[in-house]
Amino acid sequence: MIHTDLKNLLTSLQECDVRYLLADGFTHHSSYVLKITKDIDFWLKPSLDNARRLIRALKIFGTPMHGIQPERFATPETQFSLKCRAAQLDFYTHIPTLEFEKSWENRETFREGSLFVSLLGKTDRAKARASLMRPADDSDTDIVEKT
Repeated sequence: MIHTDLKNLLTSLQECDVRYLLADGFTHHSSYVLKITKDIDFWLKPSLDNARRLIRALKIFGTPMHGIQPERFATPETQFSLKCRAAQLDFYTHIPTLEFEKSWENRETFREGSLFVSLLGKTDRAKARASLMRPADDSDTDIVEKT
């Protein structure tokens, strides 16, 4: 089960049609089990159109977006952090060694009721962790592929 705050954010992203992939901070054991950790990474498609939808979704969620322009999320190398009761949320527009569109095609999807959550696919998760030099959470060890 997804914490209410995070579920509200994911619902806002879905309603605004934001293209994102959960890149880290979760384990996906089956189509029925999604475990979320306290640090969640969102990988955003870096385009102006997607950035506008993101700003709208974050406002609906209740995030003060004073002075933050959509162009900030339309280019690679952007990072934005948000703290909520459920977790630390980090938003990125670039992951070294991966291309968003290819990863989007290889995404996994988790469904909880009417909510659909887009997840970075298993192979791409391992590449993302390696390129970001982040070790997997202990709970993720069964997911990370050894190379």
